[in-house]
Formats: sequence, C-alpha cells, structure tokens
Amino acid sequence: MSSASAPDALIINTQSRASLATRISVGELEGLVGYALRRAQLAVFTDLISVLQAFGLRPVTFGVLTVIATSPGASPSAVAEVLQIQRANFVPLVSDLEVRGLVRRTSSLSDRRSHGLYITEEGRRLLRRARRAVFEHERRMTIGLSAAERRKLLELLGSIGESRAGAV
Repeated sequence: MSSASAPDALIINTQSRASLATRISVGELEGLVGYALRRAQLAVFTDLISVLQAFGLRPVTFGVLTVIATSPGASPSAVAEVLQIQRANFVPLVSDLEVRGLVRRTSSLSDRRSHGLYITEEGRRLLRRARRAVFEHERRMTIGLSAAERRKLLELLGSIGESRAGAV
C-alpha cells in the first residue's frame, strides 16, 4: 500500500464510523441511569486522568491524598473504607505515596500495631497544584450547568451512592 492511500483509508474509516454511529441505536440503554452514568464517567475520567498525569497522580491517588490531607492521622483502613478501596489495593497505593515522599505513616500512640497517615509538606504542595488543575477540569466538565444545576447533580448522584452504600 502506498503512503498516499493510507490517509485515504483513514478518511474512509472515519467516515464509515460516523455513518455507522448514525445508523445504530442504543435502544433502551438510552433510558438507563447506569448507561448514562457510565458514559458521563468515561468523559469525565478521560479528562481527569489526563489532567492528573501532569502531577504523577491518578484519580485514586488524588483521592487518597485529599482524604489524608483533610483527616490527618486517619488509619489506613479508615481511609481505604471511606474511599471504598480494597485493603489489598490500598497498601501498595500508600507505599508508593510514601516512597515518593508525599505521605508518612506514624505509629499510633494508643495502639502501636496501627498507624496514622499524614501528608508531608511535599505532598501538600503537590496536592495544592493538582487541586487547582482538578477544579479547572471540574469547571470544564460542568460548563453547561448553572451553579444550582451542578449542586442538584451532586445531590442526585449522592442519593444514588448513599442508597447503595449499605447494599454493597
């Protein structure tokens, strides 16, 4: 295949995909909350992942740092529980953040077998910069919503999450 035909194939492929998308219906998926949430999540997370990469973070590590920063001394199990991260997955996350100098574990004064998590000054600086980028990301993702609509969206999503919290 010559180099001139490769771009032509791309144009045809792109046009075919666009044509296919107009002919295929998602049917009743369109009326399902889960389907709409998944599509919205993909759009939001694709952008968020890109934003956080600049800081060497992922959505989960951003969440962990945020919780540790706002709840200094919390136990690893408490942080994992509030973020709904399985302990087996949480331990390596914290270890990585510790190796990077972003958090530290300190033995509990009341129970030497347990630890408290604290954000370091370096972690605090990184989190401050990442938060600004995340808030800009949030603004972009909700640009078509009024402040009241955004609050309502958060309320509705929270209602779904809370109703399922005990059922998981």
